[in-house]
Amino acid sequence: MVASIILVLLLVLVGTAAAATPSVLVTKEPATQTVRPGEPASFTFTLTNTGDVDLTPIAVLDYIKGVKVPECCKNLTGLTPGESTSYTCSHGGETESYINIVSAFAWSPTTGTYTAWNDSAKVTVVPWNPSILVTKKPVTQTVRPGEPASFTFTLTNTGDVDLSPIAVLDYIKGVKVPECCKNLTGLTPGESTSYTCSHGGETESYTNIVSAFAWSPTTGTYTMWNDSAKVTVEPWNPSILVTKKPATQTVRPGDPASFTFTLTNNGDVELTPIMVLDYINGVKIPECCRNLTGLTPGGSTSYTCSHGGETKNYTNIVSAHAWSPVTGTYTMWNDSAEVTVANAIPVITSITVPMTPQAVKSTVSVSGTFTDSDAGDTHTALWTWEDGGTKTGVVNEATKTVTGTYAYTQAGIYTISLKVSDNYGGTGELAADRYIVIYDPKGGYVTGNGYINSPAGAFKGDPTLTGPATFGFTSKYQMNTNKKGAPTTSLQGTTAFQFQLAGLSFRSTQYDWMVVAGPKVMYKGTGTINKKGQYAFLLSAVDGQLLGGGGTDKFRIKIWDKFTGLLVYDNQLGAKDDADPTTAIAGGSIIITKP
Repeated sequence: MVASIILVLLLVLVGTAAAATPSVLVTKEPATQTVRPGEPASFTFTLTNTGDVDLTPIAVLDYIKGVKVPECCKNLTGLTPGESTSYTCSHGGETESYINIVSAFAWSPTTGTYTAWNDSAKVTVVPWNPSILVTKKPVTQTVRPGEPASFTFTLTNTGDVDLSPIAVLDYIKGVKVPECCKNLTGLTPGESTSYTCSHGGETESYTNIVSAFAWSPTTGTYTMWNDSAKVTVEPWNPSILVTKKPATQTVRPGDPASFTFTLTNNGDVELTPIMVLDYINGVKIPECCRNLTGLTPGGSTSYTCSHGGETKNYTNIVSAHAWSPVTGTYTMWNDSAEVTVANAIPVITSITVPMTPQAVKSTVSVSGTFTDSDAGDTHTALWTWEDGGTKTGVVNEATKTVTGTYAYTQAGIYTISLKVSDNYGGTGELAADRYIVIYDPKGGYVTGNGYINSPAGAFKGDPTLTGPATFGFTSKYQMNTNKKGAPTTSLQGTTAFQFQLAGLSFRSTQYDWMVVAGPKVMYKGTGTINKKGQYAFLLSAVDGQLLGGGGTDKFRIKIWDKFTGLLVYDNQLGAKDDADPTTAIAGGSIIITKP
């Protein structure tokens, strides 16, 4: 009976106790990691009995892509509730990233069941990166033809694995440059090395390409890198400059012209020798030619020289020819200078002649003045007397005056001229603007010489013109004998009238008649204007010194075209032809002499 009661109590107690909970936890650390291809991934596995009953045994299974990883699988004896245990393991050889899954299976003797737990870890497989960098400095440079170009090559292992060996190959236009190629033992990651080299002989610009080839024992592959550098081959510039100064100058005929020649090496190579050739009109001038030793770049030298004897303007050309030993060529330059051979011509400024009529065979004195802008010239002078005679004038260089004397043998009206020449052949000439009146005191005559102030309206070509007008005249009846011996008379003389402002120069060619009445004379004739045409004229004059002359000499001349009748000049316009003259002379005299 008692036994039955105890059994019942035990059953009650068992029925009312909590149910057993077997539980296991597994973790795999680190949850993520990175490895290289073939490198092992290491993990820490931790197993914890998170239930309330003993677990034994416990099996840990590790998988990659469903394939068991034996080195990380474990069989553990067991764990009591709350107990933990850990272990580490590694596995490798993977070349791709993967997720590693672990499963823990634990037996609960209490419940007679299994409990399980999973965990995972991500493994990223990062490939090896073999990498080489090569640089070639300077990136650009300039050299002369044939000169070497120098470079610095720098190689750097920019990857994460050793590189060994390394080959450096240098090329110009696809042709290997042996002096700049290298074989290097190797470089560890991050390590650098440099070397320098030079190569030359190029005559044209080029791009220089370098290639570095590096072997990676780790990956069993080559890596490479290229770089380039540009080399500009700048040709040598042999250049010579020659200047000839002054660029312009003026000399007297036959005088020397002086120059300064300057030669400059304005190139970039030495020039030697240098030849300077000087020419006038294609003819070499030896005294200005030179042979110079040479000039370095930027160097200059100068010399002076003179040459003369030229009488005409000329262009003087100089040529410099210079040899460049570096380029084996000549360079040249020309310059020119203008030389004006000039001589100022003497300018005659005035001629002074007697204002009163002069007797035949008397000494007539005249004078002139002149200028010459060329200081130091000497001068000669020649008077021309219009009757065919000439006579050397007396020159005063200090006062620039010329004097002369002459005796006329025939009565008449004469225009003299003066010629002044300098010692360089320059000649100035001028005709007197007033006449010389020569009379014969042995016969009856009318003579006049001087000037009037021509009034407005007198010159029909331009009635506004006024100013001095000169006159000179002689007139007389000459007793002659004809072929039969009978006595005859003829009217002889010359009349000249000049109004320079109008360009009017009248001169008689014949007389028609002459009438003398007391102090007045009137005669008519024919003449030319400016040595052309046929013009009639009528001249009337008053000798103011004769009885009834009024004390003042007066003058009138009327000139007209003989064929058309058109009036050319009349200083007493509108008056009758026989009217007494009213224009008083401004200078000179009028003389009426009776035999």
